Amino acid sequence: MMCVKIPSFSYVDLNVEKREFPSEWLLQLTGHYDKVVIEYTDASGKSFQEDARGFYFLKTDSASIEFERQDSKGKVSVKADIDKVWHVGGSSSIRLQAKLTALDVQEINHKLAGQDLLVQWTATGYGFLEESDAKRFGLSMVRIDCSNYKRQTFSREQFVKRILEPVDRFSREFIEITTPPAEAIGNVPPELEIFANLLKNRSGYLQEALKKVVSATTSREYAEVIGDVRRALSAMEKQLRQTKDAMAEKLFINMGILTGEGAIGQSKAIINQLLDILGRLEGLASGLGIHLETKEVMPKPYISNPDYHDARYIVLASMLTLNYLTERLREFLTRRNV
Repeated sequence: MMCVKIPSFSYVDLNVEKREFPSEWLLQLTGHYDKVVIEYTDASGKSFQEDARGFYFLKTDSASIEFERQDSKGKVSVKADIDKVWHVGGSSSIRLQAKLTALDVQEINHKLAGQDLLVQWTATGYGFLEESDAKRFGLSMVRIDCSNYKRQTFSREQFVKRILEPVDRFSREFIEITTPPAEAIGNVPPELEIFANLLKNRSGYLQEALKKVVSATTSREYAEVIGDVRRALSAMEKQLRQTKDAMAEKLFINMGILTGEGAIGQSKAIINQLLDILGRLEGLASGLGIHLETKEVMPKPYISNPDYHDARYIVLASMLTLNYLTERLREFLTRRNV
């Protein structure tokens, strides 16, 4: 049994190219390698490996490209084919191609959920050895394995610039949302305890909701994600209004964010506006996520069929709002304890 293999790849490139039809894109993965080897077994059953001069790839037997999140919680595999058929032994490359629609690219993006991605591929088939090797081994056709089982890492930024933005033509910038541990917002003054406890107790709901957005595929599952957000925000606006004056004083006046004669009034107005945002997000989550069919509030029944965009917006908007309040509180506590 004889097989031609590429033992390793030194560099991997990934991009997309628009085809003749607007709805179709060609995903191209190019793997660069330094050598090709021939693996074979002699009549006694002993295995050998020798460097080869090259090969001619005739027919693809099986080929696919697999994308996986770095935390291994999301994975997408697409069917591919080998494009380039002639490969010399040293410092050459192979190219895998996969036809995708814009919806396929969006599905991959949803599964990756903003994380860095790991890429590996399988590519096997049949072909011929380079002429001198074919004469030496006396073979007309051999099995060829161009697979790469060692996963290659691509950053989120690389995926966006090379794949996502060319397809959907949306530019993207990246923001960071932090969720500090409970001890990071401890030792608060009594007048801010309600505020601090709500932040510590409710942030976990939103973290879980963000994880579920990735695996959700149906309207019911997206509604459940939105329901998690509703539970995180439930009655939060009402409870925080009990401590809004202390929040305005500690987070904006004491920190010097607002100064001057009208600072107190403006700081209270800002807190009220932030609490209004939380209340409206809770209302939005209630309308989309309590039940798939509901009669609450509305005089007539309606059916809610939320999708990925609804769930993602409600989760991220809620996280960003609570993150802002958490960072303001953490900065106040840091300066207070210096």
